[in-house]
Amino acid sequence: MRKNKMMAAAFAVMMSVSMVGGVPVSASTNSVKAATAKSTAGIHIKNTVNLDQNGRAKYNGTFANNEEYYKFTPSKTGTLKIVSTGGSNYVKNCLREEFSNQMLVDYPFIFSPNGYSLTTEYTLAKGTTYLIGALNCGSDNASYTIAFQFKELKESFPESYDTQNEEMSDAKYVELNKRYYAVRAISETADWFKFTVKSEADISVSGDVVDWDVYNSNGAPVNQSTGLKKGTYYVNFHARNANGQYSFIVIDKKAAQNNNKKPNNTVTKPKATYITKLTKGSKRFKVSVKKQSVTGYQVQYSLKSNFKGSKTKSFKGTSYTVKKLKGKKKYYVRVRSYKKSGSKTLYSAWSGKKSVKTNK
Repeated sequence: MRKNKMMAAAFAVMMSVSMVGGVPVSASTNSVKAATAKSTAGIHIKNTVNLDQNGRAKYNGTFANNEEYYKFTPSKTGTLKIVSTGGSNYVKNCLREEFSNQMLVDYPFIFSPNGYSLTTEYTLAKGTTYLIGALNCGSDNASYTIAFQFKELKESFPESYDTQNEEMSDAKYVELNKRYYAVRAISETADWFKFTVKSEADISVSGDVVDWDVYNSNGAPVNQSTGLKKGTYYVNFHARNANGQYSFIVIDKKAAQNNNKKPNNTVTKPKATYITKLTKGSKRFKVSVKKQSVTGYQVQYSLKSNFKGSKTKSFKGTSYTVKKLKGKKKYYVRVRSYKKSGSKTLYSAWSGKKSVKTNK
């Protein structure tokens, strides 16, 4: 969401607070009682998160009025992992933007054998001030621990809260045949990029963001599945999951064809493919891929979003049915192409992941 700088400044002054209390936990510290900070606009700020050289911070505290907030201002775009535990007390996390005081995320508590705990992860844009809270659903004066871990993400066009390319008029210009890295932060609604095609081109996307639309120079939607002809285009990324990094490349098809004319002793990686359709079935799913001039394709699937414990199947056509799966389970799926050259087998990069839930 784009923010007005003058309004942001006004809110910043209104919400300035005294940052006392909340002491970082050391290896020898079991419990630290923090002093009470001032409350402004219903926000009880406990402390400012100060990360160590490894991007970590950990605090102990005691609930004073059912809410304890920690102020965090990332200097770069990245992911913030938060682990809140409350012993025998109910604990949940929430995320607010300070300038608008808007609740972005409100997660319920999760019970664990050692007490109530919750692990959440957010992708935050550079420069935006966030208030991150641990909320007590039990009694006051209950102790809790909240741990932070921040990891920077690579960006070709670094963004902050007031320089996000969320509108077509703010689209960043990208060149053909060059991979760009971008991040979808939780405060964003879209990413816009602009490029010019001289003959024909395709778009290949990898990472957590897999949904995008293409528009011509007049702002009309374009079906990019058959390739893009000569002209100027805009691409709008608007993922279902606004948490994480993705990359994309606009491939000049004419240049790719010229590369294919190299001598037979020159080995090049195959062109990447992507999922065009996922169809669920009884303990199975069918995946269809974009046809490429390759030897074959591979599908990788897992019950984990990070593909831990995944299985991989190879197939020749543009569709394949994975069978003997668990019923009524959500599977994460991605594909890639491969090409054989003599005794060598070369693989493209994996496509962006999609998910499908099998029937009983």
